[in-house]
Amino acid sequence: MISADLYVKNKHTLLNHYNNHLTVIKNYSKITKNLYNNTADGFMYFLKINDYYHIRQINKNTFHRYIKYIRQKSEISNRSTNMIIAALNNFAEYLCKEYNACFLSKLKQLKYLSKIPNIMDEKDMLLLLKQKNPEYDKTATWINYRDYAICILLYSTGMRASEAMSISLSDIGSDWIRIEDSKNNKTRVVPTNIHVHISINNYREQCPFVIYNTLWFSNNGKKLTSIAATVALRRTFGYAAHYFRHAFASHLVINGCDLLVVKEFLGHSSIITTSIYVHIKPRHLLEAVKCHPLY
Repeated sequence: MISADLYVKNKHTLLNHYNNHLTVIKNYSKITKNLYNNTADGFMYFLKINDYYHIRQINKNTFHRYIKYIRQKSEISNRSTNMIIAALNNFAEYLCKEYNACFLSKLKQLKYLSKIPNIMDEKDMLLLLKQKNPEYDKTATWINYRDYAICILLYSTGMRASEAMSISLSDIGSDWIRIEDSKNNKTRVVPTNIHVHISINNYREQCPFVIYNTLWFSNNGKKLTSIAATVALRRTFGYAAHYFRHAFASHLVINGCDLLVVKEFLGHSSIITTSIYVHIKPRHLLEAVKCHPLY
């Protein structure tokens, strides 16, 4: 146990210790570490602006206040909130173990329905993408080019927002993209298309920051987080980042793609997870049934 008093102003020391704990002790994937580190950093900032001077001043209600603060600020879903709750529980467990700052029981997860949202059809999706294409907007900023490129990437590959935020230029091939840090700590390769390359190249030309290891930037030049990307897409397109992952999978199934192939594209560890798309009827079946005399 670390014996030094833990003051909020010493957060950098704490976060460095915490990152080492996640890396060495827990051996979490890069995406999970990013989520947990960003959540811990955001929570410590929340403590600072609310005049908490010592970790032992906080209690379980403080965590609830932080969750309310995040939801009001970012308008995130229950599912995304549960990811933050899981990260906060992990951070609280760490503080209890290392600093003897215990907060009683864990925060409870919010309820949500595990189902895909109503997905617009392909024609409406293509129309939305055309309407939001910054190349047709003379007033478009580099942020508009960034958001459009992220949207095209998500809809073209079905990758998670956290995966999209983790890719670098070296991960992008001529007709494929390598995902090093997926949710299940695996590497997979997904196909891509010319629209992805064009939108990313246009974004690179407009971006005021040097793009090397980090591909996506926020307004202040820092690496864009998956939560910030979701907020940006919701603002620009009216849909969260995960919606375009669902649209990718749904449109594949509608056009007859095998669920096992969709599973590989999405990076699911089990076909059970992909089975949420089984109710979607492939187009060729809908056409074939018209051969029946009652149709």
